[in-house]
Amino acid sequence: MRLDLVQQERMQVSGDTWITAEAANLTNRELAQANFLRVSEKENSYTEFLRSRGAVDPGESAIKLVLRGIRPEGVRITGMRAITECGPPLRGTLFYSPPASEEESPNLGFDLDEPAPKAQRITREGGWKKDYFAHRTINLAQDETIALRLETITRKHYCEYTIQMQVTTAAGVITQVIDNAGRPFAISAVLRKSTEGGIAFEAYQQLYVGGVADPSGNSDWKLWDATKWEGVYDFD
Repeated sequence: MRLDLVQQERMQVSGDTWITAEAANLTNRELAQANFLRVSEKENSYTEFLRSRGAVDPGESAIKLVLRGIRPEGVRITGMRAITECGPPLRGTLFYSPPASEEESPNLGFDLDEPAPKAQRITREGGWKKDYFAHRTINLAQDETIALRLETITRKHYCEYTIQMQVTTAAGVITQVIDNAGRPFAISAVLRKSTEGGIAFEAYQQLYVGGVADPSGNSDWKLWDATKWEGVYDFD
């Protein structure tokens, strides 16, 4: 089996919110560049700008896969799990800009707060069904392709992770690793005042606010005092 595409994608529920491990301390030039790229048509350049400064997705992330069968006898995917290394959520900079649109439904989900996350089916209604591969497989004939969208979530941790697929071939069972161009994917939970409470803005070293969260209505990122911010909007 061949991976024709592995692409990390932003979840719309995340809006334009990002989290870093340390204070980003953007210079005026860097902030101007971020604001320019944010409203330009160069979405990938904007995302790369933030990720190059250590920014990760807040609580939810997605990976788009395109898998191709390359064996004449076909293959079966019989399992998929996340291999994680997790710790406390990041407390550096919160770039806060909540969503303003609906989400495309992923196919499979991984709850990274579980001790051994396995692929779960996500229903159209948003419900999660345990262990997708417990009672089913994905079959791929030679040159057949399938597109999958994987969602990963955490409410408690910062996690670095890869995805392992168990693939059955005529020669036996092999394990195929899905990673981010040789590196693990990364995601951090948003710090909250309680389990179901609002965002603990004051817990971050630094806070930038933009988009619909900016009371002035200007979408540009602006530096705020995290200890004094009172959000007009909140992000679930």
